[in-house]
Amino acid sequence: MFTTLLTPDRIARETAAGHWRDRTITDFLDENASTAPDKTAFVDSRGRISYAELKQLVDRVALGFLELGVGPGDVVSFQIPNWIEWVVVHYAASRIGAISNPLIPNYREREVGFMVSLARSKLVVVPRAFRRVRPRRDGRTPPRRLARAGARAGDRRALVGRVHHDTVGGRPRPGGPPRPAARPQRRDAADLHLGHHR
Repeated sequence: MFTTLLTPDRIARETAAGHWRDRTITDFLDENASTAPDKTAFVDSRGRISYAELKQLVDRVALGFLELGVGPGDVVSFQIPNWIEWVVVHYAASRIGAISNPLIPNYREREVGFMVSLARSKLVVVPRAFRRVRPRRDGRTPPRRLARAGARAGDRRALVGRVHHDTVGGRPRPGGPPRPAARPQRRDAADLHLGHHR
């Protein structure tokens, strides 16, 4: 569905160098929720969240995604400011193997519609304040039902499995719109662990 920047040579090279480990972003979340549950995981302008609280929210939203029919390889687009909810949605998508497609908050209907269509998003998540600019949804479940769906879903065993790609980023192509490119979640986890970005 998407063009990947990964080649077998690059995977072997980065793995051999120790940059990419056999761990995902959610592996780090689970570890921190277990070893330092009360430690602050993220802070935004409205508050802070501990690792234990973050893991609980991520699991609920991930279960909500599954209940709404989102699965591995499906694209979850979200237009959320720099809020804790951004992290929750991204980690929840990663947890189930879905692909995150973050959209910057100042995009409007035309840009959002284009990116959602290009990415073939299965679900779009937006704050209530942004809903007036959401793209057509083709009768799919409204995002506001996501949290309720996760609250009803009870089988946490559904949250098993690893993912290999999780983020869609625009790469320019001559004479055309940005081309989505999948990025490996394990690479993202390595970037966070090493404290740098590639």
